[in-house]
Amino acid sequence: MRSFSFYFGVVGVVLSITSRAWAKPLCGDHGNCFLWGRRCVRQPGAGRSIASAPAPLNGAADLGTAFEWLAVERDGDAGGPVSSIRWIDIVDSGKVSLGKHDGGAEAGGGKVRVPLYPLPATYLPSGAMQMLNNVEPRNMKMAQDLADEGGPWDGIFCVVLRAADTGRIAEVGTLMRVVDVEEHRSYYDKSLLRISVRCQAEGVVRIESIENPDAWSAESRLYRLDEYLIAGVCTIGKKPSKSEGSSGDSDDDSIVA
Repeated sequence: MRSFSFYFGVVGVVLSITSRAWAKPLCGDHGNCFLWGRRCVRQPGAGRSIASAPAPLNGAADLGTAFEWLAVERDGDAGGPVSSIRWIDIVDSGKVSLGKHDGGAEAGGGKVRVPLYPLPATYLPSGAMQMLNNVEPRNMKMAQDLADEGGPWDGIFCVVLRAADTGRIAEVGTLMRVVDVEEHRSYYDKSLLRISVRCQAEGVVRIESIENPDAWSAESRLYRLDEYLIAGVCTIGKKPSKSEGSSGDSDDDSIVA
């Protein structure tokens, strides 16, 4: 009996030590800790880590979900081409007036007032047709306003990269022109389910200001309000041609937002 008790006692000690070793977070050079398959966030000024969302970068599809984190990871403080991207905090950007002018018309300094459409994907301008499947109230309202021939936007809007890890957007975006809009309604009550927008790149723009940052507040998204962002942008570069990309449709690469 004593031998059996001694045996189980030794096994218990070994298991206890092993479990503690496995439970200890494994931290990399950049403070990225992993605890039972979950990422740990190191608190500023503290010597401990807490478990948070599952770690990103589990596959190629995750590259767009933590773009700002990747920028620092790849270039660090060296000022490389990735880390040199400037990011804008939408909510803290402040309201900036562009003066008296109609939407879509040029304001002073070459600025243009357009709807702003943050997306969790990077789009390189080309002549290829793009598809956006809009299901959120704000995006469907934007699509309806863009399709309105008598509306203020002339079918022009701006798509911009949004880093899902920080919620901030890139300073440079793509100016898009609406080609076609199609509404999809319920078979039973004819309620609006989504709006598909086919669009094409017009050029590259720099975001100079955001007119209504409150439209991106947590409260606005919680209550699913239909107010969309409006930005003042300045065109840079030249308009892309069809020869720069595929002339076919890209329905297989459509984005739902």
